Amino acid sequence: MTDTNGNINGHTASLSDVFGRVGKLETSVTELETGMVALQNDMHRIESGQGQIINELSKLSEKQGNSGRTNWSVVIGAGGLAIAIITAIGSGFILPLKLADTYHERQLELLESTARQNRERLVSIEQSAHTVQMLQALERGQADRISRMEEREKLYRETGMIGAKRGH
Repeated sequence: MTDTNGNINGHTASLSDVFGRVGKLETSVTELETGMVALQNDMHRIESGQGQIINELSKLSEKQGNSGRTNWSVVIGAGGLAIAIITAIGSGFILPLKLADTYHERQLELLESTARQNRERLVSIEQSAHTVQMLQALERGQADRISRMEEREKLYRETGMIGAKRGH
């Protein structure tokens, strides 16, 4: 329930908490976008480099085919180049996974923080409810005492006796 002061169940809603959380999310999204742009640039560089490498390997292959001898330095170089390409492509897949992992870790921390705050609010609400119940019980007891005192006062006024007992 919201009262006229904007309090929800007796607790003031905090817009600064909401703005802080939104700010953290915006930071995470910005970092993710930056990482994706870097990944896209890396992939473009790899693609252009692959085209040049394939072109050079074709030229070397034609040369080697014409000479009739195996040029082991070219074979070893091509193998190393293949390993480098595979590593670059693999890192292109790993970067988004790392970024996603970081994003999810931040989301989990945010959820844990929110759960902790909600738990603290629940404890506070439970304590307030218990206090209200105790005050209501005290009020009922006080009302009973007042009622008995009024009955005694009435009896005193009617009989003119203090502490008069019925039946005497």
